[in-house]
Parts: sequence; C-alpha cells; structure tokens
Amino acid sequence: MTNEHQFNTDQPVETLDEWTVRNADGTITVALETPVTPPKRGKVEPEPLYELTLRKARGIDLRKSDNHKGGDIEKSFVLAASLCGQPVAIFDDMDAADVQRVAKAAGMLLGKLENTGGDS
Repeated sequence: MTNEHQFNTDQPVETLDEWTVRNADGTITVALETPVTPPKRGKVEPEPLYELTLRKARGIDLRKSDNHKGGDIEKSFVLAASLCGQPVAIFDDMDAADVQRVAKAAGMLLGKLENTGGDS
C-alpha cells in the first residue's frame, strides 16, 4: 500500500522512507498505515493517532525497559512507548506493520539501525 500521509511536522529534514521522516530537532515521525486510538484516560475520549513522533532515548528510557518484567517484545514496547509519550497499551491494538516501523525508528534513535535509503 502506498503511503499518502501528510506529516504533521513543521520541518522534516530527511525522508527516511515512505512512512518515516527525521525532523530538525532529531525526532523521528512515523506515519501509521492504520490509525490507532490510545486507551481512555479519565473522562476525555482520546483522538485517533495517525502518526507517532519518537524523541531521542535517554538513560532513563533504557532503564525503564530493562527493569520491566516480560519478554523482549514487551520491553521494546515499553521503550517505544516512553520515546513517543504514549501508554504501552497503544501497541496492543496497533497493526503489526506499524509496530515494526515504530520499532525501526526507535532502533535508529538508539543508533542500532542506519537508514538504508529513502525517497529523496
């Protein structure tokens, strides 16, 4: 499926692939093929998310993930949730292809993965 998402970011600096851009502030925005609605918190109904923006990881993010009980996938959800400021439960309803894109972006912010080409 071709992504026709218009990124909601002021200054994308680099297109990493058709779903992902690096922003001027170093964050990475991932467009979601299938919008996902965060769990309800309090009385406010959450709006569907069409993209997630992940910030650079800090030591506390790694510690949260490492200290979390569960397997590797659960720990990666904890890390990605911390980087995008969403609850871990958001990944439960997320399309698997979108989860993979978010995980790849988190890896790039950790320095584990390099961009393998883009649409530029």
